[in-house]
Amino acid sequence: MISHFQYCSVKKQAFHWVDSTGKIVGTTSYVQTTAGQAPQDYREIYYQTNLGYFDVVGYSADLPFAVVGTTAGDSGPNGSNPPCGVINSANNPKTLAQWRANGNAVAVSVFDQNKSLAVGRDFVSRCPVATVTAPGTLDYMDAVTGIRLDSASYLEGTVGSGIFDRVTPNLTYSTSSTAHGAVAAHIFTALNNPGATTPVVAGKSIPGGTADRPLTRLYEGWDAAAASQRQKNITAKDNACAPIKPADSTGLDCDEFPFGATREGPAAGSNFSVKYLDSSQNRSAGGTLGTWYTKDRILHKDKFFVKITP
Repeated sequence: MISHFQYCSVKKQAFHWVDSTGKIVGTTSYVQTTAGQAPQDYREIYYQTNLGYFDVVGYSADLPFAVVGTTAGDSGPNGSNPPCGVINSANNPKTLAQWRANGNAVAVSVFDQNKSLAVGRDFVSRCPVATVTAPGTLDYMDAVTGIRLDSASYLEGTVGSGIFDRVTPNLTYSTSSTAHGAVAAHIFTALNNPGATTPVVAGKSIPGGTADRPLTRLYEGWDAAAASQRQKNITAKDNACAPIKPADSTGLDCDEFPFGATREGPAAGSNFSVKYLDSSQNRSAGGTLGTWYTKDRILHKDKFFVKITP
């Protein structure tokens, strides 16, 4: 797994040939490489699989050797959907000899599902997907992961898109950014030295810096409860900012982390930080968050974490 939009699996597979007595008389090994891509504005996921670097020791036979995609349905947090559809390429080499003769050959599989079969207001479909290499009775499953298709109205695109959903996405800010480096520095301190942040709370531990302590998107347009939680985050931030407001706050905003657009924002408890920063930097960072939510397809209640780079 690489990201929401790219997947890669490279594995070496080997199988043995046996005679009628069960004695091993040969071994065939190869490297299977699968590259997956989630194109924008399509409810589809593409797989391309290559079999190469064959090593044959002893006996081998030219048996059927097709690579096909396989999928199933899911009962997830959004509800239950049937198996995704899968279309396998017709030019997939069908025998072991054909794969060995064409080192550039690939098998293509496309996974999709019409939104009419999806669930919830975001039209979500979740499916485990994999490739199956089928040398007769020696079926081998590889490139196993999960995909999610959605058509959320508040994300990018008019049709929807797909992602690889077995990865916790991360938003990256840089402390060297001229646009929002001050915000990145504030987040870095909040995550790595929370005792030095405001408000001062003994034992403060601020989430959001790792996949095992993620943040959760709060889309205030989801319903009245989400809008209320967003407003509570704003109020809690303002209350924490009031005692530290500079006498001259011209050109300054009070920045908060975790973000107000998350369930872990200031209203969630004492594990947050506020700091007055340059207004343009604060608003740039907020714009980056909103754009990333949309482009990386972060649904309401999706988990993510924040990385700070130099």
